[in-house]
Amino acid sequence: MKILTKMSIATIGANPSVVKTEEFVKSGASSHPIARIYGIATGLVFKVDPKTGDVQTAVSGNFEAANLATGEVFRAGVLWLPSGIQELLINAVDTGAVDANGKPVYNDVKFGFQINAHPAKNPIGYSYSAEQLIDATQNDPLADLRAELPALEAPATAPAKTK
Repeated sequence: MKILTKMSIATIGANPSVVKTEEFVKSGASSHPIARIYGIATGLVFKVDPKTGDVQTAVSGNFEAANLATGEVFRAGVLWLPSGIQELLINAVDTGAVDANGKPVYNDVKFGFQINAHPAKNPIGYSYSAEQLIDATQNDPLADLRAELPALEAPATAPAKTK
């Protein structure tokens, strides 16, 4: 397993351009699976594009991805998904709330996607879609551990106070 500083379709070496090949066109397929990406999203990371000044948003957490062409598996703490797919995960993670210190409050979201490439009539010649492999759910990272612990005993009744 390779550990990356950030994960994206490019950094895992997935090749969406495969849908532009003569072999793919002859196959008659409408899409080609290129990656499986899954993990637990726990926050958001903001980056300013130095060229445009636009703020871009990545998802932070614990992620793994498999390049479906090579079988290589990767792990990272920051994830950039294709546009349109990324926003669905951002919306699930972002509560819009802040804590008492003014810091954002995020949902922990467990998810799994298969990313597919499709031929497209755009300048790059392909687009992406995602198949949801599991239902995206808010995750309680301590739930499994809590289930293994012995049950708490009921509190003893406190003696009555006398005056």
